[in-house]
Order: sequence, then structure tokens, then C-alpha cells
Amino acid sequence: MRKATRNVLAYVDSGYVRSEKLAIEGLAASVGAEIVALDSASDVIRLMGRDRDEYQLLDVAFFCHGLVGSLDLDYNGP
Repeated sequence: MRKATRNVLAYVDSGYVRSEKLAIEGLAASVGAEIVALDSASDVIRLMGRDRDEYQLLDVAFFCHGLVGSLDLDYNGP
């Protein structure tokens, strides 16, 4: 990932227990990232389009359960 003026760590807010969410929050705080909980594909699209007049989207990385080439937002699979 390239150096950026703003970093966002987004995660699907389903299936995680409080201790796991605290770890995500700790990671975001350690790298100075904003944290955003996602609930739907619309949330992903909205986040990626947010503030595009001010910020250029440089790098995007997805870490998720499911199949290669598929973003599964409900953890249960397609």
C-alpha cells in the first residue's frame, strides 16, 4: 500500500464478537485509520465514492471469507 493522506479500514459488521471488534479498532488506531462498519454492498460503493473530489483512491485491499473474485458480505457464502 502506498503512503496516503487518509486511510480507511472498513469491515463487515456481522459475525464478529466484541473482542474481535476491539482488535479491529486497535489496528485502525495504530495506523491512524478511520474505521467504518459495512452492512451491504451499497455501503461499499458509497464508501469508495465518498469525498472523491478531495481524495484520490490509491489502493484497495479486500480480506474476506468466500470464493476468489467474490466479496461475500454476509459471511454465509453465496
